[in-house]
Amino acid sequence: MRLARGEPAVCLSLAQTLHETARASELEEVAATAEHLRGEALLAQGRAEAAAEALAAARRSARRIGGARLILDLERATARLGEDAEADRWSALIDRSLEGTPLRAAL
Repeated sequence: MRLARGEPAVCLSLAQTLHETARASELEEVAATAEHLRGEALLAQGRAEAAAEALAAARRSARRIGGARLILDLERATARLGEDAEADRWSALIDRSLEGTPLRAAL
């Protein structure tokens, strides 16, 4: 929410605290999400290189744990950096996984 309010420094601080707490508690998915938020905050601050590093770390963790939605969000953030990303492929995979069910992806 702080990021949406135009407060990337506050978001960055909160994300770093969350990341440290999650790592200490071995909550890998929460840590990956916090690293994603850290990357988004750095990107909002115009710190593209640091943002790319944070997003890459989060992408590695998300792929290891298999968090499809988190991976999609990270791929989208990576694309905003102008780097190669697989957001379209992940979106299609999510859609295909829902075929034959009444569920629809709202991404």
